[in-house]
Amino acid sequence: MTPPPQRKAEVKRAELDKIERQLQKLLDALLDDGDSKTIVENMQALEVRQEALEAELSQADSPPPLAASQHGGGLTQQDQ
Repeated sequence: MTPPPQRKAEVKRAELDKIERQLQKLLDALLDDGDSKTIVENMQALEVRQEALEAELSQADSPPPLAASQHGGGLTQQDQ
């Protein structure tokens, strides 16, 4: 059984919040003269996942397009 779309969105938002916290910690470490190569690699991986989650959430927030069958099937005189 798959979770409802609302639950999936909540899980993605929670992951997005976690990623934002991790990015801030990595930025703080970088500013404190941490191992820049490792930190930058981690930040890049987190940013890729962050972008993917944001795209998924924006798609989930927008309503699906109406299919032809949802508005009566074929074209009406007005549509032509």
